[in-house]
Amino acid sequence: MGSDYVPPIDGERSPNASLSLGTILRRLLISVFAWAIHLVVTACLLGFFGSIVEYYREVFDHFELDLPVITESILQWSSTVSNYWYLFALAAIVLNAPIAIGVCYLPPRWRWVAWVWFAGYLLLAIFLMTYAAIGLVIPLQDLMTNIQDAPM
Repeated sequence: MGSDYVPPIDGERSPNASLSLGTILRRLLISVFAWAIHLVVTACLLGFFGSIVEYYREVFDHFELDLPVITESILQWSSTVSNYWYLFALAAIVLNAPIAIGVCYLPPRWRWVAWVWFAGYLLLAIFLMTYAAIGLVIPLQDLMTNIQDAPM
């Protein structure tokens, strides 16, 4: 009869091995740092969509511009963020914290999930900011063209 011992896969600990206090604290520090970065990114997005886009809305309304669909979607998103900013902030605090801590304690073969979680959030923020920048510049280009074509 053979034993029930299964050797660990390369780079993995045996199932009975426990984490040392140093490893737990290091992973907790990493997760708190990553969570803080998520909070800063969330605050920047809320500030951008809650105040800067609203300034553009006033400019567009003042000049009575016909807005393209992309700009309308950004203005709608800005209205949603302005009205429900506290829910976005609460979600970043309440939902993101346990996930940020949990993904740091995954087994080595699942560590890619942590990278996807942390990097994916930053990439999403970059995508949203790029989308908003493009959408806000298009009407301004039309406005500049109209100003240049106007008779003096």
